[in-house]
Amino acid sequence: MGRSGDRAKPPPADADIANADIANAMTAILLHSEAIRQHVTRGTGAQSGVDHSTDHIMRNVRRIWARLGDPA
Repeated sequence: MGRSGDRAKPPPADADIANADIANAMTAILLHSEAIRQHVTRGTGAQSGVDHSTDHIMRNVRRIWARLGDPA
């Protein structure tokens, strides 16, 4: 008792959650951009894979804008 390790961590602040969500969305955008780059570089012709990644990029951009307060 009385040790700081015994105390429960406080819940994260709303700003921390928003920042984590933005970072997560940006990471997803980077990963899907790389997937598109690899499809193009390999010349796989897998348009469905490119379309899928592009859809994910747009959803994540919308998540970022929503967190920043723009209804894009």
